[in-house]
Amino acid sequence: MINTNKLEFLNHKNEYEKLLNLIEDIKRAKLIDLPKLYKNISYEITTLKDKISNIEYEILKLLDDEIKVCIEDIDTLTNSLFNLKNRLNEFVNNTKFTPLYDKKRGLFSIGFDIDNNRLTNSYYDLLASEARIASYLAVINREVPVSHWFKLGRSLTEIEGYLSLVSWTGTMFEYFMPAIIMKNYTNSLIDETYKTVIRAQINYGRDRKVPWGTSESGFYGFDILLNFQYKAFGVPALGLKRGLSKDMVISPYSTILVLPFKPRVAIENIKELMKYNLLGKYGLYEAIDFTPDRTDKASNYGIVQSFMAHHQGMILTSINNYLNKNILIERFHSNPKVISGEFLLQEKIPVRTIITKNIKEEIKPLEKPQFMHVDFSKKLGIPETLVPNCHLITNGDLSAMISDYGCNFIKYKDVYLNRWRDSLTNKNMDCLFI
Repeated sequence: MINTNKLEFLNHKNEYEKLLNLIEDIKRAKLIDLPKLYKNISYEITTLKDKISNIEYEILKLLDDEIKVCIEDIDTLTNSLFNLKNRLNEFVNNTKFTPLYDKKRGLFSIGFDIDNNRLTNSYYDLLASEARIASYLAVINREVPVSHWFKLGRSLTEIEGYLSLVSWTGTMFEYFMPAIIMKNYTNSLIDETYKTVIRAQINYGRDRKVPWGTSESGFYGFDILLNFQYKAFGVPALGLKRGLSKDMVISPYSTILVLPFKPRVAIENIKELMKYNLLGKYGLYEAIDFTPDRTDKASNYGIVQSFMAHHQGMILTSINNYLNKNILIERFHSNPKVISGEFLLQEKIPVRTIITKNIKEEIKPLEKPQFMHVDFSKKLGIPETLVPNCHLITNGDLSAMISDYGCNFIKYKDVYLNRWRDSLTNKNMDCLFI
């Protein structure tokens, strides 16, 4: 690469004015326009050959050589992007929603039971759901009738005098994931829902005395292989599911989804989350679990130190929308089919409303559970019975056993690492001590 300090002489001669302007244009040029711009720069360098000194021309010649490499790289990149575009278009065009559509109910099933060759008996029946993107696409592509959109439930809840559509679990994912690409119209039913959900999330965090922003995410629970577990966490006032207040898990992506709507509020909450050392190698960790039953004595929270691709993707796309004036929304709504369905997103707040969740659950600050000390040790002396007392531990593959006769074994799956005889009378067996 040429040292840019060697190009300082360009600023001191009028002959280079056109060349400088072309170089400056690179900063504002689109990828598709760069090859032509680079060729213009290369041509300008050629025309300067008889007007400048040999030393200056040799330096510009080095720049010209690099420009030719850049043109080749751009051509390669452009071809790769063009191929990727064709693959994505083919993927989108071949995606069909009708196999999951129940014509009798006018709703999408959550899945298809291959073994029994039928739709599962559970349905996406609420407008406040991440699945409304699929419903919207299916309608505008005429795979399902427009009536399907109006079959989606519009039950409402009231929070501090403001209305919101209810969802199943009251998560940020259900409400705000579609907003990454779908337009929001002022004073519409969905617009009112967005505002109320943000208010409800903030209030829920404040009542629990923790940062706000809860959604489906990993939590501080583990399976037998010590993998973090995953489920939906939401605001009880917004969700129909019972028992939402039993957990308190805060996920950073839930806050960043709000960035295009309430940037100042979202940024302040991220600052609060950063106090918990949430920044990892690949970005913000998955979540913080404040649920008392899952935290240890030393602290009142556990950090879910994992990264989920789709949550990191929502973080990146929300930041992109915020910095680039909702660029993903503009791209999505530049499609004529998408434009044809925009009237569906402009639905107004109904004049006569029936409130589904009149009785709200009282939310209290989290309380640290009182731990009771339990002694799990057991003391054994000289065996007094023919049948020995045994202690067995295993992780599924490696197993170890020791009895009060002093006999033991260690085995890996079905392979014993020391001699062992399954006998009540013969206690004279080799013992292995670790």
